[in-house]
Amino acid sequence: MSGPAAARPRPSNAGWMSELAAADVTPPRREKISDLAASRPFFERMADLSDLPTDVTVEEVTLRERDGTPLTAEVYRPAAPGPHPLLLHIHGGGYCVGSVRGDRKVAMEQAARGYVVVSPEYGLAPEHPFPWAVEDCVFTARWAVSQAESLGADDRGVILEGGSAGAGLAAATMNALLGEGGPLPGAELPGAPEITVRGVVLLYGMLSFPLLYSHSGSNVGSVELWHRAYLGPHYTTKVHDPLASPLYTTQAARWPATYLSCGAEDSFLRHTLEMTTVLAEAGVSTTCSVVADLDHGYAKFNRPPARAEMARIQSWLDSLTEVTE
Repeated sequence: MSGPAAARPRPSNAGWMSELAAADVTPPRREKISDLAASRPFFERMADLSDLPTDVTVEEVTLRERDGTPLTAEVYRPAAPGPHPLLLHIHGGGYCVGSVRGDRKVAMEQAARGYVVVSPEYGLAPEHPFPWAVEDCVFTARWAVSQAESLGADDRGVILEGGSAGAGLAAATMNALLGEGGPLPGAELPGAPEITVRGVVLLYGMLSFPLLYSHSGSNVGSVELWHRAYLGPHYTTKVHDPLASPLYTTQAARWPATYLSCGAEDSFLRHTLEMTTVLAEAGVSTTCSVVADLDHGYAKFNRPPARAEMARIQSWLDSLTEVTE
């Protein structure tokens, strides 16, 4: 555990959003479900595309089309010859906003360190409610593993990584691959090989819808909208589904080694702490890092505490995959 975990969550999201935007910003008002989609341009403008690694190739690929909606992904590859470990990076945004573009720099930095990274542009709610995004992410994992050789990746499995709701989707993908939640027709890829998950990285994860109510913190107001937009009008029947709230997994003992990280000032801290308990008590090799003086979204920050934490995560990944720079 890095630093004290006793800090209270900040009262609003203006601080970490301003840090991402590198300017003082006011979070958009979100009072109706339609406001979620309307706020997407605000979050797109916060994408940091400066100083991108130059030794990484970037390719957009179309994985499939479902009901008229294409599923695309960006693939980032190191310049050095492979095969390299395969990593699925899932962007955040409360299941309703965010994009691959917003996480491009983080994913490219992973690729520059020696990973083939696949980042899916999964369907957003409310247009594509649960479990659409989970199905997109599981499908992407199966596609990536089936294409490992052509991508320059090794065939020893995949690492699942995500931040915020992306961490929720990474955890849901893990649960789905273990059979939680029953069949997911939209996740099937005929002929895909069996998937081995080598490790999971959950950054400031959104891992429990019930905790969103009991510990809303800076997300008061958005919580109700996330429930209705993502889970639908009868969301109370789904809040404990392990594909919506991965904290409620019944397969924790089958998880691989997992690294959970959260800022001490983040309203999602309780999610990280409770998921850590679930995994550790199930006997999973579990690392939990709570970082002082950090709020949400810090994988994209340049401040020393954030960079130090990302370096710790990278060292953990490198030891897991035997990568050397």
